[in-house]
Amino acid sequence: ADILNHGATLTGVFLDSQKEHIPGAAEVLFWCFWCDCGPHFRAYEFLGYVQKEWFGHFTASQWVRINYFIEKHGKGIPDALFAWLRKCITRALLCPGVLLQDIPDVVDVVRSAAEATMAKDPSGPVYQMIHVESAMKPAKVLRVTAPSLGIQSTYCLQVEPYSQRTRKHVTWKNYVFSDRVLQPCAALAAVSETTVEIGDREWRRGRYGNIRLNQPLQPPTWIKPCEAMWCQAGDGTTWAPMWCQAAVGTTWAPHV
Repeated sequence: ADILNHGATLTGVFLDSQKEHIPGAAEVLFWCFWCDCGPHFRAYEFLGYVQKEWFGHFTASQWVRINYFIEKHGKGIPDALFAWLRKCITRALLCPGVLLQDIPDVVDVVRSAAEATMAKDPSGPVYQMIHVESAMKPAKVLRVTAPSLGIQSTYCLQVEPYSQRTRKHVTWKNYVFSDRVLQPCAALAAVSETTVEIGDREWRRGRYGNIRLNQPLQPPTWIKPCEAMWCQAGDGTTWAPMWCQAAVGTTWAPHV
C-alpha cells in the first residue's frame, strides 16, 4: 500500500485483509502470531485488535497467542523474506526499459517472481501477493489495558476465555517466553477495555500515491514563466524543463 502510517491501526487493516485467504479459518482452534518487537505490535491497541477481530471473530478458537521475536533481530528466516523481495525488485530494475512507477507495478513484479519461485520448488514456501487498499482509517479501535502484562518486556502473551462457560469475558496470560507455555504463566490479567474513536481518519500517504511518474512535467509554481525554458530532447519528440540559479543566488535563469 502507499500508506505511510506504520502503527497498530494499519497493522490491523493489513491483518484483516488476510482472513479471507486462510482456508478453513472458521474452524481453527488455536492462532499464533509471530511478530517483531516494533511499537506497532507491542501496543495495547494491537492486543485489543487481536482480542476483538481474531479471538472474538473466530468463535471456534480456544486461544490466540502473540509471540515476539527478540529485539534487534535480522538473521532469522522471517527476515530472509525482505532480502528476497529486495532481490526481486533489483533484478527487475536491471532489465532495460523497466521502470516501477507505482505500487501496482511493484506488486506485479513480485507476484511474477513468486510464481517463478514456486514453480521451481513446488514443495517450498507458498507466496501470496495482496495489494491492500484502505480509503480511511477505521472509525473506532479497541484498546486493552493491563500493566501487569508488561507488554514492553514480554515475548509471549495469550488471550483466552475467562471461564469455560462464556467467551464474553477474557483474560490475558503473560508467559514471558514462548517455550514456557506449558508452565504456569508469570501474570494473569483481566484487562480493561476502552473503545477509542479516531478523530483524524485520513491516512498519511506517499508523495506520489498511485500517480504514475511519467506524467508530463510542469514548471514549479515558484518559477515565473519568463524564467523557465523548455528544451527539446535529442530525439525531437519529448520536452524537458531546464532551470538553473544565477550566481547571485537570488534570481533564476534558463539553463541550456
